[in-house]
Amino acid sequence: MDKIEESPLYRTVASLPQWDRWIPATSSIREVVSIFDTYTTLPGILVLDKKRLIGLLPRDSVYERLGRPFGVELFMKLSCEAFYSMLNTNTLVLKEDTPIGEAVNQALRRNPKNRYEPIVVAHEHSYRIISMYDLLTAQQAVMEELYLEVQKLSTKDPLTLINNRRGFFEAVQEEWSQFDKPIRDFAVLIIDIDHFKSVNDRYGHVVGDEVIRAVAKKIVWQLREKDVIGRFGGDEFVVFIPEVDRYDATNIAERVRRDIASVFHSIHGFQIRVTVSIGLNHTTGGISLLDRLMLEADQALYMAKYLGRNRVTVWEEKHKYHYGKRRAFRKEIEPAKETEQPSHSFLKGLLRMLYLRDRKSTRLNS
Repeated sequence: MDKIEESPLYRTVASLPQWDRWIPATSSIREVVSIFDTYTTLPGILVLDKKRLIGLLPRDSVYERLGRPFGVELFMKLSCEAFYSMLNTNTLVLKEDTPIGEAVNQALRRNPKNRYEPIVVAHEHSYRIISMYDLLTAQQAVMEELYLEVQKLSTKDPLTLINNRRGFFEAVQEEWSQFDKPIRDFAVLIIDIDHFKSVNDRYGHVVGDEVIRAVAKKIVWQLREKDVIGRFGGDEFVVFIPEVDRYDATNIAERVRRDIASVFHSIHGFQIRVTVSIGLNHTTGGISLLDRLMLEADQALYMAKYLGRNRVTVWEEKHKYHYGKRRAFRKEIEPAKETEQPSHSFLKGLLRMLYLRDRKSTRLNS
């Protein structure tokens, strides 16, 4: 997971290009002009009285004032401090840890005539200058990065940081578009955590979330770089495996199953072991077959649950019956529960009826 300080929102003005040109307050404005002529990209010059900041002389403001009629004759011999006072400008000083977004807000709230002047950044023992051009350019870059970050988050599952449903299909499409053959081998795995509801019921949803996260990591460790994984909600994962035959796909699924079943997850002081059931389907064809392949892999997953869980089941035609008729499927799994309950209720009711009849007869006789 990304660290907070790496987010574009937390980038500060200290990361921008900076200048540290300064001049004593007692120097003449003629020296300022000489510095500007030497350093043509310098946006401004700091005026300091020893270590105390008097203000900032912006390049454009200096030349604009000197360009007025008789400006050179009137101002060239003035001290920098006196000239700064005549400019009637307010220097914006920001701390070095000011976020770029906040710096832009403060800069744009200035008087319109000073809005695009350079800004002073106060460091621990010095002052530096940044230009509004660099600040606004950085703000634009921040906005673009945030847009890309939002786009990325819209395709990622926030719990596991793997693809969500949308991200899964986009990643599969991208993987497919990079291949030059319209027909290719690929496999789909549908992975479901066994008895996950009991984990939530026993340990709580916080622990359940950590189990889902741990299982996702285990799955990812067994996949190749070009394989695509997604979380489709709850405790169900889908994996797309391109360029693989049925045998190798089955081996990958088995490695995933064994790796998850072989460890205990230490979560909030609990030692929790879970298993997964996996439905697998393989085909040679185009991406248009993906929906059908996923449906059949889901049917194979139900068969894996029916056969006892903690297993990999490769899809076969006969699995359609069990998947298509779920009520019959559930009756096959728990026949005793379905048939025993009605008989038990009938017997209980009959005994109650006989008890009431005998009790009434006793009262009448007495």
